[in-house]
Formats: sequence, C-alpha cells, structure tokens
Amino acid sequence: MISVFAIIVLIIAVYSFLKATDQPEDNFEEAYTYFLGAIIFGIVFIILLCNVVLLTIKVETRGHIIDDKIAMLEEDNHTIEESLEKTIEIYLEEEGDCDEKTITSVDNINDVIYFLPKLESNVLAQKQIQAYVDNKNKIKELKEERIDLSKEKWLLYFGR
Repeated sequence: MISVFAIIVLIIAVYSFLKATDQPEDNFEEAYTYFLGAIIFGIVFIILLCNVVLLTIKVETRGHIIDDKIAMLEEDNHTIEESLEKTIEIYLEEEGDCDEKTITSVDNINDVIYFLPKLESNVLAQKQIQAYVDNKNKIKELKEERIDLSKEKWLLYFGR
C-alpha cells in the first residue's frame, strides 16, 4: 500500500513541476504554488520511498534469520538424536533384557520414545529428549513465523 501511495505522490509531484514550468512569466504566483507543491510532494515521495526500502530490508533480513535459526535447531536435534542413539545402545548392552527382535538399532526419535520408560533413571537422556521436543516446538514456531513473514511481504508490496 505504501508503494502504491508513493507512486501516486510521485505522479502528483511530476505533474505539479510540469505545471509550474508551463506557466507564463507574468503568472509568477501560480507557478510558485505549483513548484512548491512539487517540492512538498517530492519530499513526501522520498520519505515514503525510504520507508518502503527500510521495511523491505527488515522483512528480508528477518526471513534469512529465521532460516538460519531453523537450520541451527535442526542440527542440534540431529546431534541429540545421535547422542540418544548411543545412550540407548549402551543401555541395551548393559541391561541385555531386551530381545533382539524388539529393536536391532535405534533409527529415529520414535525408538527413543519407545524406550523412554526404561530410561527414566537416566537424567541426561530425559534432558536430551526434553531439549529435542523444545527444539521441535521452536522449529514449528519459526516456520509459522516464516508463513506470517510471507503475508507481511505481500502486504508491504500490495497493501491491504
């Protein structure tokens, strides 16, 4: 909406300037009025243009920051999954009461959740699982924010 308004203001400024230069020399007051209008609308256009540029930079930068945060959290979750895999494998080796048909290897977080009741005594595993769940929730929030950002971009360019 701001962009459309800036374009309208620019058109009015150019029109006023052209009218000011088209006036005869004996009609100085009317030419001065048009010229003053052109200057005022030109200043308004510059202010609106600066606002559009600053808002665009803000929106674009926030989009890149969101993507970087999502990548960081996904990397953390991958590290947590690997750590939990090792913890469960060690637990299974030590306990040995789980038959091999139940699980051959820990492939994903669902397997970790399956073994969670058996790992309740392991505080580190619980903290890692909680961190994993928290990271998943943050990723979900950031993805929602990215969707909202797309809406903000549309409103910035085309208005309401």
